[in-house]
Formats: sequence, structure tokens, C-alpha cells
Amino acid sequence: MKRVISTFFVIVMIAAAMLPVSAEGGIFTDVSAGRWSREFIDYSVDKGYLNGVGGGRFDPTGTTTRAMVVTVLWRMEGSPETQYRPDFRDVPGNTWYSSPVIWAKDSGIVLGVSETEFSPNGKITREQLSTMLYRYSGVKGYGVTGRAALDGFTDRSKISDWAISPLSWAVGSGLINGVTEKTVEPRGNATREQLATMLMRFDSYREKSPDLIKGEKNGLPYAVIYPEGFKAGEKYPLLVFLHGSGSVGAGIDEYLVSNSFFTEIAKLDVSEYPFITLTPNLDDESGWLGYSGALIGMIRDIASTPEVDETRVYLMGTSLGGYGTWFLASRYPETFAAAVPICGGGSASLGPKLVTVPIWAFHGELDEAVPYQDSVNIVNAIKEAGGTDAKLTTFWGVGHGNWDQVYSDPEVYAWMLSHSKPQG
Repeated sequence: MKRVISTFFVIVMIAAAMLPVSAEGGIFTDVSAGRWSREFIDYSVDKGYLNGVGGGRFDPTGTTTRAMVVTVLWRMEGSPETQYRPDFRDVPGNTWYSSPVIWAKDSGIVLGVSETEFSPNGKITREQLSTMLYRYSGVKGYGVTGRAALDGFTDRSKISDWAISPLSWAVGSGLINGVTEKTVEPRGNATREQLATMLMRFDSYREKSPDLIKGEKNGLPYAVIYPEGFKAGEKYPLLVFLHGSGSVGAGIDEYLVSNSFFTEIAKLDVSEYPFITLTPNLDDESGWLGYSGALIGMIRDIASTPEVDETRVYLMGTSLGGYGTWFLASRYPETFAAAVPICGGGSASLGPKLVTVPIWAFHGELDEAVPYQDSVNIVNAIKEAGGTDAKLTTFWGVGHGNWDQVYSDPEVYAWMLSHSKPQG
């Protein structure tokens, strides 16, 4: 009888050892209750994203590999059935990562290191992990437009060019923090506990509807407003709005509720005018011209995200923002499909530079803040230089404050959408 009980006990112990490892019961011998990552490890194991490494261990400081990350993302996706193909000579068909690798490649999330090799055991750096989550979020439509300034990190120069946007997004979205207050260690190997931490934070991030995302680029704070009914996998036109002097220094939160532009565009039929709106907020009186480099970098960065149609990027600005619209469109005409400067000024010398940009300008005849003649002169200069799509709507007998009438006019937005840049 004792032998039977003993045999039964051994069988139970073996069966228990074969069960999926879970931190729920605290069985990882190398993850103490007080370890900073314990909550994140518990969560990731409970969700089935990660398992232990055997022997009752999780190996929290162990490095992650390419095969490990694509498998985690595949599990996060619900382990979709994927037909194996021998695309990579170092990924046979009988491994735990065979299907995840093919799924990741087909999804455009993680490609091979060459056409024939995937490098499944290659170690993953922090910037690579951020990039993989960035691509996955973009594919799923969770929103990848948020950014955080990375200038505060002393090792910013070590960030690879291709990883600047993904890492800025990951920091801005709260998915990753600096290793210290001053360093982000972009090329440091991502540990298993860091992966677990990012996975728990990413789940929280993707549960939020991307209706509003805030960011900052080169000291310029901004917000990205998504249209109601935003759908993953679709591309939307991008409307860039530059405010006037009345919103300078308001702070991004106050600006979004106090500027009438947002009140008026919220009344538009989103099914006809499904813009993603990008709007930065100045905190000093120097104007938009001094921020032109940061601004165009921000616009191009966000325009390149998966949810934006790069052929339909539009620029609108009022007063101080009207100056910015004339200037920015003339300096970077290849970026914008159309521009709408409202009571903005500038020199007629801008005209020849705007020949390829469709322009619909608005100005009050009696404007004493910004000369009405400025808009007249620039539009005439465009036409004299050969431009065929430039027009000025004059508000006769009106001074400087005519912008709400423009913001609320559906024809203005329909005119924008009738223009697009040639692909390629």
C-alpha cells in the first residue's frame, strides 16, 4: 500500500512539474515577492505571454531573443493558425517559434536579418523591442503618433536612426522608462523582466481607444486627435492646424478646450471628413517660423505612421498660424497636398515657391492686425509664377476675427480632400 501511495505521489509531482509555469502561486524561485518586476512577471505568465525557463525559474535578468519576442506577439494576437513555410534556413518547421516567425514576417512586424536568415537566437536590444511593439501597434491601429522628447537622455546619440520614432513613442506611451534618470540604454539587451513589464503596460495602452494622444518633439508639445470610429488597418488624411497668438502659452490641455477650432471641427460629419488632426502648441511668442525645423520633422514623422495617408497631408493656420502656414508650405511644398492660411501674412516672394501647393486663403478686408494686402499679394504672386490652384476668399467689411466661419465650413474640408500628392 505504501508503495502504491509513493508511486502515486511521484506521478502527481511529475504532473505538477509539467503544468504551465505560473507566477500566480509564486513558484519561481528566482522571483521574490519584493522584486520590482514581480507584478509584471505574474501578469505576463498568467496571460500566457511568457513561461518559466524550467527548474522553477523565470530567469528575470536573462536576455530576450528574436524568436521569443515574435512568439510573445503571436500569443498576444491569439496564436493565429499560420501555415509554416521554409522561408528562413535557420527556422525549421518543428520548433516552438516556427509559426510565430512566419506570422511576424507576413504581418510586417519582424522581418529576417536577411532574405534567408531570421536569427531566432539573436538577442533583442531595448530599441529593437520598442520597434517591434511600435510596428505591432501600428498594424493593429492602437495609435503610434505619441512621442516623448529624448533629449534628456545623455545617451540619446546612441539611438539608431530607425529607432528614434519607436523609442520616442515607447517612452511617451509609458511602455519603457530610462534605466536611470539620464540614460535609456537603447542598445542594451532587453531582459525577460523588462519584456514582461512592457507587455503589461502595452496591454493597458492598447485597451485605450486612440481618440487623443499627446507628445512632444524638440521641445514642441502637440496633440493628435483621432476621428470617431477610427479603424485599424485604414489610412486617414492628416490635418495639421497651427494656432494664433491667443493660444500661445496656454498649455496643451487648456489649448484643446479653449480654441474654437476644435469646437467647430467636432461638428463635422466624420464619415465625410475623417481627419486625423495634428496640432502643436507654442509656449512662447517667437512664432512658428523659429520652430519650422521641429515642426516639419514632427509632421513628417507622424505622416509616416501606418494610420496616415502620406499623400493627403493638409495644413491650416490662423493669424500667427496663418503666417506659419504660408511659410511652412512654401519651404516644404512637397509635404502638403493643400494649405489654408487664414488671415495670415507674409511676403509676395513666397509666391513662386507655392506654385505646386493648392492654396485657399481667407482674409478680412478691414484686418488691422495682419494686412489684408499680404494675402492678396501672395496669391497674385503664385498666379504670376504659373500657379493654377490658388484663390483668396475676402470677408468684406470684416476685420481680423473671421476664422470660426472657415473652421465650420464643410466646403473647406471637402476642397482639401479633393487634393492629394502623387504617390512616389
